[in-house]
Order: sequence, then structure tokens, then C-alpha cells
Amino acid sequence: MTTATKPKRSKTSPDDFASILRSALSASDQTLYRVSMETGIGQDVLSRFVREERGLSLETAGRLAVHLGYTLKRS
Repeated sequence: MTTATKPKRSKTSPDDFASILRSALSASDQTLYRVSMETGIGQDVLSRFVREERGLSLETAGRLAVHLGYTLKRS
């Protein structure tokens, strides 16, 4: 009898990516207002994201990641 196992995932899960963005945003010395003005992401959206009340769309998360100095690449 053969058993199936889940393949190990080496990629970052969406929850991990959100945690990374939250940490990077908190570690930056930028106010949410400044990040909002520079990225075009609403300050209310950023605030709710930081408080873990909502997630971000892929496009918004990408804009925030780039603003925080991350490079995104397709694998």
C-alpha cells in the first residue's frame, strides 16, 4: 500500500508574507500617512492591515513590498 504525502513547501505562505510586510512597516521610521502618500494605498487600508483586521490584495501588497525595499520575482 502506497501512502501519499504532501510535498514540502519552501515558498513563503501568504500569512508569512503579510507578517513580513507588517514587521517591515513597523520597523520603518515612516508614518502610515507617509507610506500612504508615497504608495497611493489608503491610510485606512494600511491601518487595518497593521492591526490584522484585513489583508491586502496582491497588487497592494506588491506596491507596499516594493516601497519597503523588497524585490518581487515570479518563480
